[in-house]
Amino acid sequence: MFLYMKRLYLTLLLISICPFFFFSEVILPEQDQEAIDGMLQFRLNTLSMTVDNAVEALDDYKKSFFDIESGYDYSYETELVIENYILLEKCDCLDEIIPDHPDKEPLLKEQKQKMSDWFKSHDQENLSSWFYCSYAAMISNYLEFQSLFTKMEEGLLVKEYLEKAIELDPKMSFAQVGLALWYYFAPAISGGSVKKALSYCEEAVRNARNDAELFVAKFYQSQCFLEEGKKAEYNTSMKALKEISPTGRKVALLEKLNDAGYTIFDYQDNRTKIQKKLGL
Repeated sequence: MFLYMKRLYLTLLLISICPFFFFSEVILPEQDQEAIDGMLQFRLNTLSMTVDNAVEALDDYKKSFFDIESGYDYSYETELVIENYILLEKCDCLDEIIPDHPDKEPLLKEQKQKMSDWFKSHDQENLSSWFYCSYAAMISNYLEFQSLFTKMEEGLLVKEYLEKAIELDPKMSFAQVGLALWYYFAPAISGGSVKKALSYCEEAVRNARNDAELFVAKFYQSQCFLEEGKKAEYNTSMKALKEISPTGRKVALLEKLNDAGYTIFDYQDNRTKIQKKLGL
């Protein structure tokens, strides 16, 4: 989930108080929430596959989700959320296969445009926290393909939409992880800091409702602990990750990076360089 938030788009940001709007909570139907949770668990399960098999499985999951007559009509908003997170996981896999994979940009561009068109044509006060969170993730993942000015402008939207998600659901773990990443990569003049990122990660850990949410929260929490020199806490987080995903590719990647003196944040900033250096 938010793996390519680059320092570049935030380097020149000067953040004043972002417009903050208050919404009444929008509750998804139980079946829709179960569908989202099932998708997140499936994403977690793919981490135990080879990357090629994971790409194939993600494509099959998307096809089956939209093809199978389940007897329940999910809202289009929920379908977009599920489509977003499946695509983001696939793009992460593509980068594992080839850094800056050529298929990635057109896939993200098309999905981002689909989200934008739908967002502009609907009542924004009636959108769910999951929509705002997944839309922020889609925008942030596409920033690496944008101009500097657009990165600065849309980088602020990422933060605004994550804050809206949390306003709608103050215990939304995924959105809290998103803000953790935002504050990690933001320059100090814009309020960014590892301590603030860690604080959001710890909230995300406390509010995680299932293994999929806990894995993402612990994943980034571990790296903040490492940067803060909190070795015991880092070890505890890594142990939790191994218990959730004992054969997962991402846990193995963290260990390789951390043993070589890098964090996942370093890797996100310099993926190609580190992959070559470490032979990943």
